[in-house]
Amino acid sequence: NRLVLDMLELSRFESGGYEMEPEEIALGELIHAVVSQYKTAYEEKEVEVIIDEPEEVLFTGDLSCMHKVVSNLIGNAIKHAPEHGQVKIKIEKTKDKIYFRVYNNGPEIEEKIRKHIWDGYHKPQKENKGKIRSTGLGLTIVKYMLDLHGFTYGCENKKPGVEFWVGIQL
Repeated sequence: NRLVLDMLELSRFESGGYEMEPEEIALGELIHAVVSQYKTAYEEKEVEVIIDEPEEVLFTGDLSCMHKVVSNLIGNAIKHAPEHGQVKIKIEKTKDKIYFRVYNNGPEIEEKIRKHIWDGYHKPQKENKGKIRSTGLGLTIVKYMLDLHGFTYGCENKKPGVEFWVGIQL
């Protein structure tokens, strides 16, 4: 079911059939809401989740899209963090941008895989004995949503671990 839903959602973005409904979004509130949805997942793995945020930052975007973006990046970070690992979520504000960063201390992603990480049906890491369930479309959907907003994004290896980031234009 999830694969079919993801394929339908991706098809809507690819065909230009998604209409944004822009509104003011409080990024910190959104992050805290998403993290609370993953509480069972990170507590079972004993993953420490750290949220580093400045004063509340607001931006204009489609809340449904941005909830999916934040949820996908945080969910992936928790999935790929090792047992007793760490996920760090950081908001940085500059004069003209907000950076939303999600880091986990799991395995780094090989360069040849990282180049295609935003492509459809691509899973960057081997699944752990069926524990990590994925359609392989999550980051592709995130890409379309961020492109629709005109936001920048990327993925970088950090020794150790991986960081995904989104640059939100103010």
